[in-house]
Amino acid sequence: FDSNPFVKDVTRTLLCDPSDYDDSTDELDIQLQIGSDCYTHVHPDHLNVYDFSGWVSVHNGGAYNIQKWAEGFDGHEGWYLMYPYVGVSERNVPQHPMSRWYNNGNGDNIVYVARLGDSLPYRDLIDGLKTDAVANYFGALAPGSAQGLIICGSHGEVANDPSLPEGFDLHSDEQSTTGSDEMDNQKHVVWTEVNLKSNDQLRQRVAWALSQILTLVPGNINGAERTEM
Repeated sequence: FDSNPFVKDVTRTLLCDPSDYDDSTDELDIQLQIGSDCYTHVHPDHLNVYDFSGWVSVHNGGAYNIQKWAEGFDGHEGWYLMYPYVGVSERNVPQHPMSRWYNNGNGDNIVYVARLGDSLPYRDLIDGLKTDAVANYFGALAPGSAQGLIICGSHGEVANDPSLPEGFDLHSDEQSTTGSDEMDNQKHVVWTEVNLKSNDQLRQRVAWALSQILTLVPGNINGAERTEM
């Protein structure tokens, strides 16, 4: 079920007769009324959210013409970019053919994040957006909250770095963002990575040997989803 309140992705079936579809006709902006809801056909990338940080430094028209949209240029909201398909002669902005977007819009410098209205956990953001500023703005690192904490008790351990590309979730009685299968699998991945790549191989192998003598079965104590166990 697509819960996005702004856009719905609809895929046209390949079972229809090709003669019923005229790809030479511009069908953007056609509207379809279903009950009390009215749907408008838009470009597939309409209301997509992208990170333009890399494009700012390589844009042929200069950084300003990208950054200005984030600053509310010409009365537009700061998150909305108007693609100059036909150009803007009074501002000396040349025409930008759609091929330019198709060639650059899915590259390393313009990175897709999600659709406007989608909800995703902080840990699933692209690496370039996992910053303290973003985390604090959206409350992902809310100090003093009642969320779960990871307590480091072993010598040499350090606090978790949310900017790193990988992370794992914790079991909580609150709303869950991770399925039970993923919770179980991430525990196995952490265990395996630590045992194979940790610098303290002797300690890890002794722990592994002892675990074979005293077998612990998390499933028998309802702990299959508890990463910290």
